[in-house]
Amino acid sequence: MYEDVLKGFTEQRATRLGSEILKNPEDPVCPLVKELFDVASKHPPSQLPPDRGVRHEIDLVPGTKYCVTRQWPLPREQCLPDAFFADKAKSGMVRESKSPHSTPTFCVRKPNGKWRLEIKALVCFVSRVGVGSDPGKDITFAAWLTPRSQNHIRKWLDLANYLHKYSAGYAELARPLSGLLKMDADWIWEQQHQDAFDNIKASL
Repeated sequence: MYEDVLKGFTEQRATRLGSEILKNPEDPVCPLVKELFDVASKHPPSQLPPDRGVRHEIDLVPGTKYCVTRQWPLPREQCLPDAFFADKAKSGMVRESKSPHSTPTFCVRKPNGKWRLEIKALVCFVSRVGVGSDPGKDITFAAWLTPRSQNHIRKWLDLANYLHKYSAGYAELARPLSGLLKMDADWIWEQQHQDAFDNIKASL
């Protein structure tokens, strides 16, 4: 059931962010999209933009150790990002990185059958449409049964805290549940706790 809900939400979001928006004149964003339609091109430029004197660097504290993990096998669709970056490298827009840090790039199939590049960073998914939560965690979160102990509610809130940035007024919603974790609090699951539990699920 939760996978169907997630799939429906994904399709709805893709429609809202895709070309369908141009077919709905009542959408408040439609006039702006049509006005700036020629800004984005299906054919990317063959060279980099002019140098504007801006450089970005991240300086590590001397002696700082960083973690480097081994790359894990990627699925067959890996040929798609390989082709994407090969084309960018050919046009001079990207070059091979010399940094010891990296994160896998992979493809996610869109509702229209095409593919979208995504990069998993800090347990979030980064793509050209923004930053989103991990769908796997969303399903786990939504399928969680009603907690039966302080240990259960603490684990659930740990996961909810990861997702709280996607929920408006999360702190207020979670207040009744947080009260159950106080040292002098007795474990009594009341209707207010069930309501808070359900409301947080719905908000995410």
